[in-house]
Amino acid sequence: MNDDAAIAYALAEVLEPAPGEHVAFSDVFAAVRSHLLNTYGLSAPMGEVKAVVRRTGVRLGNGGESRRQHVHDVRLAP
Repeated sequence: MNDDAAIAYALAEVLEPAPGEHVAFSDVFAAVRSHLLNTYGLSAPMGEVKAVVRRTGVRLGNGGESRRQHVHDVRLAP
């Protein structure tokens, strides 16, 4: 599994329990980084995690909130 795939799967696993709940972007990224380290032994820079999150097609936010965002949809890119 390459790093991008690991990050994408970590993101899905982090958000999987409660899509639709309000989460802070920073909480999502921190949880993904922690999951990567604990599950895959990967240490990814925050910028790399953010870039992969954007590429996975995950939409975070409803456009109106700043500090806390709404997770609308979690889809892994093919």
